[in-house]
Amino acid sequence: MKKIIAIVAFMLLTLSVISQKKTNPGEACYMFEAQATFNLSEIDQAELVLFRLEKNDKNNEITKQLKAGEISKEDAKKQRRVINQKYFKDFSTLTGKSKKEIQNFEKAMKIKCGKK
Repeated sequence: MKKIIAIVAFMLLTLSVISQKKTNPGEACYMFEAQATFNLSEIDQAELVLFRLEKNDKNNEITKQLKAGEISKEDAKKQRRVINQKYFKDFSTLTGKSKKEIQNFEKAMKIKCGKK
């Protein structure tokens, strides 16, 4: 019973976080493909959403700092590398796939889902 309550609470938290963010058609495409490729459960999908939100928020903060002149391009690049490494590690742990497979998936999704 406690497990069910924990799962429901986690799902509600995830939905509230997602609903506060702007929706992006590329993000929906990415999530659909991730679910299909890695056979993610709803809980795994929710965790992946949280990983991506965290990654995107941190990258947006770095962009703001870079534009404000608070950090150099080299520092921004180093910080983004750390953020991406954490994201790939988390995604890899979630799916049980290698980091290389996750990176190949990311490259394919940039093309398929219209990301830069």
